[in-house]
Amino acid sequence: MKLKNSIVSLLCFSACLLTLNPLLPVSAEEYPDFSDTTFWNDLCTGDSAITDEEAQKCRAYMDYIQEQNQQLQEQISEIDTRKEQLSSQIADYNNQLAGMNAQVEGINGMITDLNYQIQAVEEQVADIHGRIESNQKELVQKQDAIDSLVEKVSDRMVEQQKTMRLHEYIDILMGSESFAEFLRLASGINAIYQRDNYSLTELNDNIEELEQIQNQLLSDQEEVEAMEAELEQGRQALSAQQAALLSTTYELQVLQQNYYNMLAQAESEQGSAAAAISSNQSSIAEINNSLSTRPSASASTESSEPSKEETSESPSPSSSASPSPSPSSTPSASPSPSPSSSPISTPAVTSTGNNPYYGGWSNCTWGAWQLTYDTLGISLPGWGMAGNWLNDARASGYATGSTPRVYSIAVYSWHVAFVTAIDGDMVYIKEGNYLGHYYERWVPVEGLPYTGQSCLGYIYL
Repeated sequence: MKLKNSIVSLLCFSACLLTLNPLLPVSAEEYPDFSDTTFWNDLCTGDSAITDEEAQKCRAYMDYIQEQNQQLQEQISEIDTRKEQLSSQIADYNNQLAGMNAQVEGINGMITDLNYQIQAVEEQVADIHGRIESNQKELVQKQDAIDSLVEKVSDRMVEQQKTMRLHEYIDILMGSESFAEFLRLASGINAIYQRDNYSLTELNDNIEELEQIQNQLLSDQEEVEAMEAELEQGRQALSAQQAALLSTTYELQVLQQNYYNMLAQAESEQGSAAAAISSNQSSIAEINNSLSTRPSASASTESSEPSKEETSESPSPSSSASPSPSPSSTPSASPSPSPSSSPISTPAVTSTGNNPYYGGWSNCTWGAWQLTYDTLGISLPGWGMAGNWLNDARASGYATGSTPRVYSIAVYSWHVAFVTAIDGDMVYIKEGNYLGHYYERWVPVEGLPYTGQSCLGYIYL
């Protein structure tokens, strides 16, 4: 009988809604284009009165903004992944560059050592060249001395032969006046001959020795020049290897800089997305505040307000001892049809319990978390956007299902609420966010009639 009365009440309520066309919410298919955010922000945050239909569109605009925030959060997560990949690639390039720099430093050391060796060889070559030049000069001097001595001896022989008729010795001796003079002349002639002969022999020996030194110097010069050429080849090979490494290092540095630029761009995009989320959150809070304080242009307000009997019998979020009254037990507690119905008196919150969400009762996620904490003492994890709560709760180990339970969380497309009572196909929910206030109301199990959102399921606590 209770179920039958509920169905009848729901049908009657639907008929009433059809007659109150201006109060009907805009369906998802009829939502306007929200891309002109300036227009909607001005409309929803202005000081002038707006109609219930415009207020409903503003709430839909807030849902649109929340969807945009969810997309921005996904974009930020994607950018985080991209940044990790870029940072990993940059680290890999750093390792490669470090290895190449070590090789370049090693080659620089080898080239420096070769330069020292080549410098030492060049000094040896210069020393040998100097010695060869000095030896050549000495050879020329010795040869000049020999030539001079030979010329003197030759001249003396020629002078002597002018008066000689026989052998030079005989001729000279025959001209002596006494035997003593004869002996003196013979001895002098012999001494002159021996001296000239000794001088020629000594000069010839010196020339031969100098020629041997010259030949050895030339041989040393050839050996040192060959060593110098070999060292130069090694230096050229190392220089070529060093040039190749430096070229590869430069290419890696260019690639690394490109990745740094992409990382900076990703961080800029992430910063822009975070700024957009912050701006959107501010817009939502401002619209919530505006909708809760600005006057309504609708002339019909009585039909959207709950009766005193309904208000007095609706359960308070601070009362966890008994469930909310059934819609069949209290006739005036039938589901409230209008989103503009007055909120239940906002419950006092003595402790937020480190609520991870923002906005207070103007945020449905803050309200569902806080109601759970105040009623059951459970601190739920942070599950992000309302539409994600069902999947995130499963991932956190919470049981979920399509059947409502007392003290469960109802999850809708863009909304969450705390269930405190069940009567057939109706559930009594406590919620935040709508019109920026705390609310309690009876709604169908399948969804929210005042926003057109279907119920995705329930989180069992």
